[in-house]
Amino acid sequence: MNLLSLIRTRWSRRGQLARKHLRGSGIEIGALHSPTPLGRGVTVQYVDRLNGQALADHYPELDHSQFVPVDIVDDAQTLGTIADRSQDFVVASHVLEHCEDPLGALASWLRVLRPGGRVLLAVPNRDQTFDRAREVTDWDHLVRDHEQDPAGSRAGHYLEWSTLVEGKSGETARQQARALEASGYSIHFHVWDWERFQDFLHRAQPYLDRSFAIDALSDRGGEFLAVLRKS
Repeated sequence: MNLLSLIRTRWSRRGQLARKHLRGSGIEIGALHSPTPLGRGVTVQYVDRLNGQALADHYPELDHSQFVPVDIVDDAQTLGTIADRSQDFVVASHVLEHCEDPLGALASWLRVLRPGGRVLLAVPNRDQTFDRAREVTDWDHLVRDHEQDPAGSRAGHYLEWSTLVEGKSGETARQQARALEASGYSIHFHVWDWERFQDFLHRAQPYLDRSFAIDALSDRGGEFLAVLRKS
């Protein structure tokens, strides 16, 4: 299967989940050029941390002419401009790995949902991406980043990215890591394989006061899909 066919297949699978589980009005975070297809009568606003030319400048490798218009400029981890219990759903496709504090992000996404609302997650499988050489993120690391300050591990994440993803070494890797950090470039801060992603969601349930149930959870090869329902 070529890359375009793979992308279309993933897009279709997310669309199937969305049409089955999502109703009403909600938001999609970081849709860029591949918004999740939704069912009839469902309305969505698109959220991103940048808008317009700033978004195109940040992702020069993508065709920005295909980007969806950004309706709400906000931090994906906090959604500070979005009111509590104001949304029927949140879609976050390939967003969680870009969050320095995934537990905090998940708590924010649940906060803005009405009771019974859904979070639709898609997360890349480390073993099927350029992250394959990296260590999977364990639960203790996620708790530390949430309860302390993710800034404490930020430099290490950028250096790991420069060495194990970009293939740099020595001072070249360190210089690139510092430059990426200074620019705030959105790397994959965290990575999961299937076992650890399941573990993350199941541990997050009691950690977040059982504020969600898992309605769907599947390994689709290149990515993991989950639907979480606010309790």
